[in-house]
Amino acid sequence: MSKGKRVAAPPPLLIDDTNLSRAWGRLLLHVLDGAGTEVAPLILSLSGFEADGTAAEDATVRQSLDRLLKRKGRRSGRCRVHALPAAALGHVARG
Repeated sequence: MSKGKRVAAPPPLLIDDTNLSRAWGRLLLHVLDGAGTEVAPLILSLSGFEADGTAAEDATVRQSLDRLLKRKGRRSGRCRVHALPAAALGHVARG
């Protein structure tokens, strides 16, 4: 029985930030610097939420990301934030 070559999975990309738009920007830069269009595995850790439970954002970075996504025919980050488990958990925690 022959042994096939094993392909090692890449190490996870860890993005740890206190600002949601900056974290998305860091992820985008990673994708642009890489060879593909997806990042797996990805660990995104977001802390430093506002008093009302929303994530801190940088309006300039957010607008730039939204313009880029629109040019590429993608939904804005505003739509995608709800795909993040942290956002969903934040909604549950706030009631």
